[in-house]
Amino acid sequence: MKKVIAATGVTLTLALSASVLPANNDAGNEAHAATQPYYNYTGYTANDSSFFVDPNFVRAVKYHNVTFNGYKIQGQHQAVPNSTKNIQVYDQLIAINKETNNAVSASFPINQGQISREAIENAYGTDYEFASEKNSKDTGMMTYEFDGSTVNIEIYHNMADSATIT
Repeated sequence: MKKVIAATGVTLTLALSASVLPANNDAGNEAHAATQPYYNYTGYTANDSSFFVDPNFVRAVKYHNVTFNGYKIQGQHQAVPNSTKNIQVYDQLIAINKETNNAVSASFPINQGQISREAIENAYGTDYEFASEKNSKDTGMMTYEFDGSTVNIEIYHNMADSATIT
């Protein structure tokens, strides 16, 4: 008899709690804002260049959401011919649109011998252009295009030497 009363009590509790809930449970249907990948770099890039192939950095580059020492890189669409000024911040050269004061690009050294061309391909993919003088296979410029932003990487003997993000 106790089991029947307990089972009836559980069933009755479930039935009542289900009927008390509102038909449209707004709390369960909230849309959450998607967070856009970002990367904020502070300091000298040549000291430890491993950030350049960090998956979080690569995602932030693809989403145009990279900041170097307080300057968010807005991309080439912000550039106006003869309307940029360059400023040196640590070891980076930041191009600034004089009219909007937005950062257009960041150029920076990469610790020679730290990042191989293979590591770059693993991080950014193999869909890039390679331009070289004298048809060199191991020295030249790798260029990646990501929906409005560009990453240029100077390669010397299959190792990254410097990069520019626009």
